[in-house]
Amino acid sequence: MAALLTLVAATSCNNSSQGVEESINDAAIAITDGDWNHAQATCNHLLKTITGPDSTIVTEQQAARLGILFMKLSEQQREYDNVADAIECLRHAYRMSTDSLSAFSASLPPEDERHFVLLRRIGISIDHPVDLYDKDSLYDGDSAAAYNQTAQSNS
Repeated sequence: MAALLTLVAATSCNNSSQGVEESINDAAIAITDGDWNHAQATCNHLLKTITGPDSTIVTEQQAARLGILFMKLSEQQREYDNVADAIECLRHAYRMSTDSLSAFSASLPPEDERHFVLLRRIGISIDHPVDLYDKDSLYDGDSAAAYNQTAQSNS
């Protein structure tokens, strides 16, 4: 039965943004129900849509929601693969519209905020890596020693 639903969801998301929305909702319900394999298959198919020639039918909000679903899946299975897929979804969404994602993040329920914040931070660190050998880095031995000395003198 789950395989049939996955096939129906996969077929519908190739046609329109509404089909993508239905597939995202289906994956979210599967996650809520603990049907990890069905949710994984649906999310994987949606990811192929985002990275393929039909990527324009996926809105930035849908791509971001899919990223959050991949993060939820990462807590149950395929941790590293699902986090990487979530980052791909969020990066796709940011390429489409940064402004819409600001509104999207403001509308997230509290239980999804942590996923979005983590995704955003990982994505930023990939796109703008910090040079850890730079003299002007935020962390260096002298400032750490000064912080520790100040902390000890205040106690």
